[in-house]
Order: sequence, then C-alpha cells, then structure tokens
Amino acid sequence: MGNEELCDFERSRLEVTDDLEKVCNEVVDTCLYKGSRDNMSVILICFPNAPKVSPEAVKKEEELDKYLESRVEEIIKNFYKCQLVGPTNDLVVLLILINFINFINFLPSYSISL
Repeated sequence: MGNEELCDFERSRLEVTDDLEKVCNEVVDTCLYKGSRDNMSVILICFPNAPKVSPEAVKKEEELDKYLESRVEEIIKNFYKCQLVGPTNDLVVLLILINFINFINFLPSYSISL
C-alpha cells in the first residue's frame, strides 16, 4: 500500500470510528490481505484537523455491513438447500464456499448465482 493509498484508507476509517487502535489494526489487516510480507508497525497520530467521525459515513458503513451479512446468510442458506453443507456458522466453511463460487464462475460456460 503506497503512501497516498494509505492516507486515503486511514481517512476513510477515521470517518467511521474514533478508535485509533481499530484503525491501526485495519491498516495491518488490509496490508496483509494485499499480500505484504514486510514487518509492519503502525503509529497513528491525529492532529486537530484530522477527519472526524461522519454520521453519513457511519450510515454507509452500517448499510455495507448489513448487505454483506445478508449475502453471507444467503450463500450459507443456498448451499444448505443444495445439501452441499449442513447448517454452519463456521467461517472456514464459508470462505471455502465463496472460493468455490469464484472458481466455478471463472470456468467458461459455468456460473453459480446466489
């Protein structure tokens, strides 16, 4: 993650939370997700003109969380209906299912729509 991208990311996170530890953890998690193998440390210092929590940004974040939660529930329910898995709240099973969907949709002339 480059400097500009990091600043944009931190700015967006500071608009939804004033928990600096949470923002720092999200920075590290995002860098790991993007494949960073470096030794990472984050120190975040907010000056008086730093972005403040925005009710509009918080609302959008909540809407996104609700949408993602409903999609996860839908994926689990549809796979359960197809008897591919039993009832589960297991994150590993969910990630395997999502990867399976992505793999199948990658193949020519196959598509799974959930």
